[in-house]
Amino acid sequence: MSEGNFVSYQGKFLWPGFGENARVLDWIFRRIDNEDIAEPTAIGYIPKQDCLNLDGLSKTINMNELFSLPKDFWLQEVTSFN
Repeated sequence: MSEGNFVSYQGKFLWPGFGENARVLDWIFRRIDNEDIAEPTAIGYIPKQDCLNLDGLSKTINMNELFSLPKDFWLQEVTSFN
């Protein structure tokens, strides 16, 4: 992963784009309604497996890579605020 979680190791975008962000909003609203669709991580909550609506997407989303939490990346992010 590179470019702050947006680009894969192969240099391709991990998420299809702005027009698909309604899917993320749907997940957020469902969380607000107390659905059990999130798992805790070191940096906050992320969608549980199969809880983000991917129906009708024209490309396959690598959810493991999209939500990976590489330690080196996050250590760099944290230290950049000092």
